[in-house]
Amino acid sequence: MNALLAEITAIVGPSHLLEGDDVSARRDDWMQGTPCRARAIVRPADAEQLSQVMAACHRARQPVVPHGGLTGLVGGGVASSDELAISLERMNQIDAIDPISGTLTVQAGTLGIVTRAVLKLKPQQPAMQTAMVACDTFSDPHALLNRHKILPDEAP
Repeated sequence: MNALLAEITAIVGPSHLLEGDDVSARRDDWMQGTPCRARAIVRPADAEQLSQVMAACHRARQPVVPHGGLTGLVGGGVASSDELAISLERMNQIDAIDPISGTLTVQAGTLGIVTRAVLKLKPQQPAMQTAMVACDTFSDPHALLNRHKILPDEAP
Protein backbone atom coordinates (compact mmCIF):
# COMPACT_ATOMS: atom_id res chain seq x y z
CA MET A 1 0.00 0.00 0.00
CA ASN A 2 2.83 2.44 0.77
CA ALA A 3 4.26 2.09 -2.77
CA LEU A 4 0.81 2.79 -4.22
CA LEU A 5 0.31 5.84 -2.01
CA ALA A 6 3.73 7.15 -3.06
CA GLU A 7 2.77 6.69 -6.73
CA ILE A 8 -0.54 8.49 -6.15
CA THR A 9 1.22 11.32 -4.29
CA ALA A 10 3.47 11.79 -7.32
CA ILE A 11 0.32 12.16 -9.47
CA VAL A 12 -1.82 14.47 -7.33
CA GLY A 13 0.78 16.14 -5.11
CA PRO A 14 1.37 15.69 -1.37
CA SER A 15 -1.37 18.09 -0.26
CA HIS A 16 -4.00 16.12 -2.19
CA LEU A 17 -3.46 12.70 -0.62
CA LEU A 18 -5.05 12.85 2.82
CA GLU A 19 -4.24 10.32 5.53
CA GLY A 20 -4.81 9.79 9.27
CA ASP A 21 -6.63 12.56 11.11
CA ASP A 22 -7.21 14.42 7.83
CA VAL A 23 -9.34 11.46 6.71
CA SER A 24 -11.25 10.88 9.95
CA ALA A 25 -12.03 14.60 10.21
CA ARG A 26 -14.13 14.23 7.06
CA ARG A 27 -17.54 12.62 6.77
CA ASP A 28 -18.68 9.81 4.47
CA ASP A 29 -22.01 11.56 4.03
CA TRP A 30 -23.77 14.61 5.38
CA MET A 31 -26.93 12.79 6.47
CA GLN A 32 -25.37 10.38 8.97
CA GLY A 33 -22.24 12.38 9.68
CA THR A 34 -20.11 9.29 10.26
CA PRO A 35 -16.34 9.83 10.08
CA CYS A 36 -14.58 8.59 6.97
CA ARG A 37 -12.68 5.34 7.59
CA ALA A 38 -10.87 5.12 4.24
CA ARG A 39 -7.13 4.34 4.27
CA ALA A 40 -6.64 7.64 2.43
CA ILE A 41 -8.55 10.26 0.44
CA VAL A 42 -7.21 11.09 -3.01
CA ARG A 43 -8.17 14.45 -4.53
CA PRO A 44 -7.32 14.56 -8.27
CA ALA A 45 -7.55 17.93 -10.02
CA ASP A 46 -8.82 16.77 -13.40
CA ALA A 47 -9.75 13.79 -15.56
CA GLU A 48 -6.11 13.14 -16.47
CA GLN A 49 -5.04 12.82 -12.84
CA LEU A 50 -8.12 10.75 -12.08
CA SER A 51 -7.29 8.43 -14.96
CA GLN A 52 -3.71 8.01 -13.72
CA VAL A 53 -4.86 7.33 -10.14
CA MET A 54 -7.43 4.79 -11.29
CA ALA A 55 -4.85 3.04 -13.49
CA ALA A 56 -2.44 2.81 -10.52
CA CYS A 57 -5.19 1.45 -8.25
CA HIS A 58 -6.23 -1.05 -10.92
CA ARG A 59 -2.65 -2.34 -11.29
CA ALA A 60 -2.40 -2.70 -7.51
CA ARG A 61 -5.88 -4.26 -7.29
CA GLN A 62 -6.75 -1.53 -4.80
CA PRO A 63 -10.47 -1.00 -4.15
CA VAL A 64 -11.69 2.59 -4.37
CA VAL A 65 -14.86 4.42 -3.38
CA PRO A 66 -15.83 7.60 -5.25
CA HIS A 67 -16.72 10.63 -3.13
CA GLY A 68 -19.03 12.93 -5.06
CA GLY A 69 -21.83 14.85 -3.39
CA LEU A 70 -21.78 12.60 -0.30
CA THR A 71 -25.49 12.99 0.30
CA GLY A 72 -25.68 9.58 1.94
CA LEU A 73 -28.94 8.81 0.19
CA VAL A 74 -27.68 5.44 -1.04
CA GLY A 75 -24.60 4.89 1.14
CA GLY A 76 -22.33 4.70 -1.91
CA GLY A 77 -19.62 6.90 -0.41
CA VAL A 78 -18.91 4.80 2.68
CA ALA A 79 -15.35 3.48 2.51
CA SER A 80 -13.76 0.84 4.71
CA SER A 81 -10.24 1.07 6.13
CA ASP A 82 -8.75 -0.98 3.28
CA GLU A 83 -10.25 1.21 0.54
CA LEU A 84 -9.18 4.55 -0.93
CA ALA A 85 -11.75 7.31 -1.26
CA ILE A 86 -11.48 9.23 -4.53
CA SER A 87 -12.81 12.72 -3.85
CA LEU A 88 -14.03 14.69 -6.84
CA GLU A 89 -14.06 17.98 -4.91
CA ARG A 90 -11.23 19.58 -6.91
CA MET A 91 -12.88 18.66 -10.21
CA ASN A 92 -15.37 21.49 -9.83
CA GLN A 93 -14.99 23.62 -12.93
CA ILE A 94 -17.62 24.67 -15.41
CA ASP A 95 -16.13 23.87 -18.81
CA ALA A 96 -18.79 25.28 -21.15
CA ILE A 97 -22.10 27.11 -21.02
CA ASP A 98 -24.59 26.95 -23.89
CA PRO A 99 -27.24 29.62 -23.29
CA ILE A 100 -29.19 28.56 -26.40
CA SER A 101 -29.90 25.02 -25.16
CA GLY A 102 -29.73 25.92 -21.47
CA THR A 103 -27.02 23.32 -20.80
CA LEU A 104 -23.56 23.38 -19.38
CA THR A 105 -20.63 21.02 -19.34
CA VAL A 106 -19.17 20.59 -15.88
CA GLN A 107 -16.49 18.49 -14.26
CA ALA A 108 -17.59 15.56 -12.12
CA GLY A 109 -17.19 17.33 -8.77
CA THR A 110 -19.26 20.39 -9.62
CA LEU A 111 -22.08 20.69 -7.11
CA GLY A 112 -25.70 20.94 -8.12
CA ILE A 113 -26.06 24.23 -6.26
CA VAL A 114 -23.47 25.73 -8.62
CA THR A 115 -25.31 24.50 -11.68
CA ARG A 116 -28.58 25.90 -10.35
CA ALA A 117 -26.96 29.31 -9.85
CA VAL A 118 -25.45 29.29 -13.34
CA LEU A 119 -28.49 27.98 -15.17
CA LYS A 120 -30.96 29.99 -13.09
CA LEU A 121 -33.57 27.34 -13.74
CA LYS A 122 -36.42 26.15 -11.61
CA PRO A 123 -35.94 22.59 -10.28
CA GLN A 124 -38.82 21.18 -12.34
CA GLN A 125 -37.24 22.07 -15.70
CA PRO A 126 -35.71 19.09 -17.57
CA ALA A 127 -32.25 20.66 -17.96
CA MET A 128 -32.14 21.23 -14.22
CA GLN A 129 -33.02 17.62 -13.56
CA THR A 130 -30.17 16.54 -15.86
CA ALA A 131 -27.76 18.85 -14.04
CA MET A 132 -28.83 17.37 -10.72
CA VAL A 133 -28.21 13.83 -11.97
CA ALA A 134 -24.84 14.85 -13.37
CA CYS A 135 -23.57 16.68 -10.33
CA ASP A 136 -25.26 15.31 -7.26
CA THR A 137 -26.18 11.67 -7.63
CA PHE A 138 -24.39 10.21 -10.67
CA SER A 139 -27.30 7.76 -10.74
CA ASP A 140 -28.06 7.86 -14.46
CA PRO A 141 -25.06 8.19 -16.75
CA HIS A 142 -27.37 8.16 -19.77
CA ALA A 143 -28.71 11.56 -18.69
CA LEU A 144 -25.36 13.18 -19.49
CA LEU A 145 -24.83 14.56 -22.95
CA ASN A 146 -21.03 14.77 -22.78
CA ARG A 147 -19.03 12.57 -20.46
CA HIS A 148 -15.44 11.51 -20.11
CA LYS A 149 -14.96 7.84 -19.38
CA ILE A 150 -12.24 6.81 -16.96
CA LEU A 151 -11.51 3.14 -17.51
CA PRO A 152 -9.03 1.56 -15.08
CA ASP A 153 -7.54 -0.88 -17.60
CA GLU A 154 -6.62 1.70 -20.25
CA ALA A 155 -3.51 3.77 -20.41
CA PRO A 156 -4.06 7.38 -19.29
